[in-house]
Amino acid sequence: MAIQRDWGRFGGVWLLLAGMLLSGCGGSGKPEGSVAGKVTYNGNPVTSGTVNFLSTAGVGAQAKINNGAYQVNGPLATGEYSVYVAPPLPTPQPPGTKPVPPPKFEVPAKYQDAKQSGLKVTVKAGRNDLPVTIKD
Repeated sequence: MAIQRDWGRFGGVWLLLAGMLLSGCGGSGKPEGSVAGKVTYNGNPVTSGTVNFLSTAGVGAQAKINNGAYQVNGPLATGEYSVYVAPPLPTPQPPGTKPVPPPKFEVPAKYQDAKQSGLKVTVKAGRNDLPVTIKD
């Protein structure tokens, strides 16, 4: 009898875990793609900051720019995204030390706003090499 009581108490937990495994733990089921590329401004690599992706559905992602290259960590849902860039954030310094000036960031303010940049990319299922080309 004690065995039946233990199964009754923990049986619900096992059913819940089995259901999560069978459902894929809440995956969206929509096609996704990995995203990477280069960010350039007037033909030169943007060396710092972030590149940001925002869909009309409110889905977004951000990737650090490293000497022009970027790679989004994790997949993005397929579809069209507005793209904009942001300058690097200041690096925190220990108290009493001189602040380190942020890296040079010469991208015009227009391209730092998702609504004004006019930059768009389309993410497809699978691997995506999506250059972000900014020109004056």
